Amino acid sequence: MKEESRKKDLEKNLNKKIEDCDSILEITSKARKGLNTTQKKILFAKENLESTDYNARWNKNILINLRDQQVFQWDPSFDGYFKAYNTGVTGLQDFSREVLSSINDIDNKMDFISGATSNSDANMGTGCRILGNYLEDNRDINIINSIALENPWNNPFYSRDSLKEKLFPIKAYLADTLDNLWDSLLFKGRKEENRPPALLMREFMSDFLHTLSPRDDILKLDWCKKSRQGKPTTRSMVIFAILGSSEDFSWNEKNYEPLIELATGYRKLYNILSEYTHYRGGGTPNNVRINLKSFAEQLQSYTLEILRLRENY
Repeated sequence: MKEESRKKDLEKNLNKKIEDCDSILEITSKARKGLNTTQKKILFAKENLESTDYNARWNKNILINLRDQQVFQWDPSFDGYFKAYNTGVTGLQDFSREVLSSINDIDNKMDFISGATSNSDANMGTGCRILGNYLEDNRDINIINSIALENPWNNPFYSRDSLKEKLFPIKAYLADTLDNLWDSLLFKGRKEENRPPALLMREFMSDFLHTLSPRDDILKLDWCKKSRQGKPTTRSMVIFAILGSSEDFSWNEKNYEPLIELATGYRKLYNILSEYTHYRGGGTPNNVRINLKSFAEQLQSYTLEILRLRENY
């Protein structure tokens, strides 16, 4: 009886923990949607602030020149323009102070959110490792082998978050594409699930290179290799993404072998992905799914390395 009771209690606790995971998944889904909306608003506000900064500098420069030239002394019409100007910018400083106060408030709240999400991630990560240890310790049991489809120590989102942080200042759309890619790969049920993961990877790689390697700029350089159609090769675009348009160096392949190796690997990955663009949805065979996950991790590693080298050259 005691053994039977123990098993029932264990099954009850297992079901409770599964329900807890469902609750966390529901919360994280809603929180992610909220943060995505907030992120777009923050990017919009950031662009507005940058535009405001530019306009304020322009206004200040013109006002100083008008004052120094004593325009108000000899041009009677200036008075009317200045009255209109004075009315148009009234209350700007008070509004700006409210903006700064609100931003500081957001920053304080983000400190809490960062800590809370980090704690949640660590908590779930601990669970992954404990269950992972059980699966690893019992890998000789056939039933356990059928369960252990993914290694919990290879969480792809750790490198994804680092990459997204670097992509946002370059082009926020690329960070969104990265989210869409993983949702498609993990079949999360978003709109992008109907799009093949391999196709999304190729689109990301193409958009990334075209953002960092504008065609007209790269074609001006002597070392740029071209395709039969006269377009820059993928390898040249990767190298340009790292080195930029500087012409202060003499191109020598031996001096840039690590860059060439990286560019070659990037190009090979892009070509390999073309063989997988017809796979989509949860019916994808396990071996193909494993390959796609590996390709996504390679893509993140290549992209992070390109950005790292770009910062150092």
